[in-house]
Amino acid sequence: MSEEAGKGRAAVSRGRETDRAAVDELAGVSRILSWLFLLGFMLLMGVARGVYAAHGIEPSERFEALGMLGGLTFLWYWIKNEGHPGGSYPLDFGWFVAMVGPFLAGYYFWRGQRWRGIGKVLLLGIAYLTTYLITFLTEFLLS
Repeated sequence: MSEEAGKGRAAVSRGRETDRAAVDELAGVSRILSWLFLLGFMLLMGVARGVYAAHGIEPSERFEALGMLGGLTFLWYWIKNEGHPGGSYPLDFGWFVAMVGPFLAGYYFWRGQRWRGIGKVLLLGIAYLTTYLITFLTEFLLS
């Protein structure tokens, strides 16, 4: 009876290890997707703003609302996937980040990942500034 119990425990232990590996693999894919979604959205918004500027019109209020809500949603998803594992990140956290984002993100990633986290925040800042360059180039090429 004890041999059967030992075999059962070993099978359960192997099952847990397999589950952990699957969760780690899914977390890696989610991290990549969060970067792709956020950077892709920023690129799309930059190109769209460039098209608006090339035609000499102001972006509509719907466009601005979509940009704000979409940006906050993708920023929330990015922080959720890059943040401290096991943390709870309700969508309300995204609204909080919108108000104090530049200050909070740097501190948050410094506390959680030290220099690697600061590198991520700097990379995101560079990507944000690059969207202005993309907007300018799109306007220049279309006008």
